[in-house]
Order: sequence, then C-alpha cells, then structure tokens
Amino acid sequence: MKRWIPALLRALGTKGLNKILIKTLTRPSIAGHKKIHKKLLVADISKISKNYLEHSCENHQLPGALDSMTDMLQSVLTYRGWRKKLCLINELKYVKMPVHFIWGDQDAFESPETGKQKASQISGSTFDTIQNAGHSPWLDQPGLCACLILNRLGQ
Repeated sequence: MKRWIPALLRALGTKGLNKILIKTLTRPSIAGHKKIHKKLLVADISKISKNYLEHSCENHQLPGALDSMTDMLQSVLTYRGWRKKLCLINELKYVKMPVHFIWGDQDAFESPETGKQKASQISGSTFDTIQNAGHSPWLDQPGLCACLILNRLGQ
C-alpha cells in the first residue's frame, strides 16, 4: 500500500543485479531461506520449523522457479520500490467488499499504525494487530491468525 520496500527486495527486482544476488547471496539454501524469513517475513525465526524451511528451499529449486520469481519482481519493482502504477492507496476508498486486515506488529514493510490509517479508508474494514509477528503473521502466530479468520467468517 506504499511504494517503499526493503533494499534487498529492491535489489532483487533490479534486472541483472537480481541474477548476481540469486547466484551468490540468495541462492536456495536452508540458511538463505532462514535469513530472508528473519529479515523480511517473521518476528521470531525460532518459530519456523526446519521442515518449513526445507520445503521453501525445495520449492525454489524447482525448474524455472527462480527465473519466475525474478521476472515477477522485475515486473512489480523498481530501485525506488513498488512500481508507481501498482500503488493502490488512492483506490482504497472505492473498495466495497468487507476487508479484514491481520497485521504483524513487527512487519518489515509497514507499521500497524500506517496500515490502520490505510485500512480506515475502506468502509467497514476491520483490523487486528498480532503481537510478536512479522509481515507473514500466520507463520509467527498460526493459531491466533486462524482464530481471527474463523471469527470474522462467523465460524
């Protein structure tokens, strides 16, 4: 919902530089996936199982997976962040469906405070902040996220 993103992702979205990074720093390895998750996705890497990291690493070793990821990043990112045409901040007021946000209090991309401000532009939206969670709060707090989703669905 904003253009800024961490430098590592900006570099991975830069044609040429991303190929070098993938062959060196971010090549598929358990240690590499652990580092990326710790830096960008979770608040507490100790909660991420070795099996999950192995599975994530194996997925990136599938034929074409890394090329697909770099192509996707190049299409949505610039060295300044998200491509301007993909920034939806001015469109939020037009969203007419119910939206529930589940936001980690340690999100590497955007704070819960700014997330709440943006969510408030969507009429009827709801917002929960998950403590001790990063950008992917379901990885840090899976049980709590599942309960919040089921509660919102009336289950």
